[in-house]
Amino acid sequence: MVYCTLFISLLTGVYGILVAGKLSFAQAQDRGALQASVETTLGRMAAELRESTTSSLTVFPNTTAPDAPAGVIFASPRLHSNTTGGGSYDRDVTSGRPIWHKYVAWYLETSGGRSHLVRAEIPIATASTTVTACTLTTSDVHNDTTLYRRRMGEDVRSFVATIDGALIRLHYDVMRNKEAMMVNTDVRPRN
Repeated sequence: MVYCTLFISLLTGVYGILVAGKLSFAQAQDRGALQASVETTLGRMAAELRESTTSSLTVFPNTTAPDAPAGVIFASPRLHSNTTGGGSYDRDVTSGRPIWHKYVAWYLETSGGRSHLVRAEIPIATASTTVTACTLTTSDVHNDTTLYRRRMGEDVRSFVATIDGALIRLHYDVMRNKEAMMVNTDVRPRN
C-alpha cells in the first residue's frame, strides 16, 4: 500500500513536469510566431520607406486629418503589385533617379474588435521622376474599395509614425495569445 502511494505521488510529479513543459513550449511557439510576424511586417514597411523620399511622406492623424486612422502614406518607385513585373524597382536610365509609380499606405484598421495593419497601393496617374505628397488620407484609402490592399500585421494595439527631420520613427505594439511585443525603429529614406 505504501509503495502504491509513493508510485502515484511519483507519477503525479512527472505528469506535472510534463504539463509545465508543454505549456512552456506552447508559450515559446506563440512568442516566436509573434516575433516572426512583427519582423516581417516592420521589415517590409522599413524597406519601402527607405526607398521613398521625405517630400512624399505624410503621417496620420495630423492637423488636416485629425480623425484619420493612424498610418503613413509615401511614394514608391516600384511597379504595382498587381501588374506584370509587379514589385520591380524602376529607375530612369539617363538620370538614375527613381520613377515614382504609386503611393503606398500603411494604416491601422479595426474590424470585429481586432486591429490590424493594412498595406494599400494608390496608383500615380503618370509615372514620373518627381513626386509630391499624396493628397489622399488614410480614411480615403480605407474607404476606396478599388485599391489593391493586403492585411500585413494582426492584433495590433497601436501604430504610430512620426517624422523627425530626415528620420521616420515607427512605434508598433502587438498582442497575441497573451504575448505582447513593442518595437520602436527609425528609418531614413534614401531618395
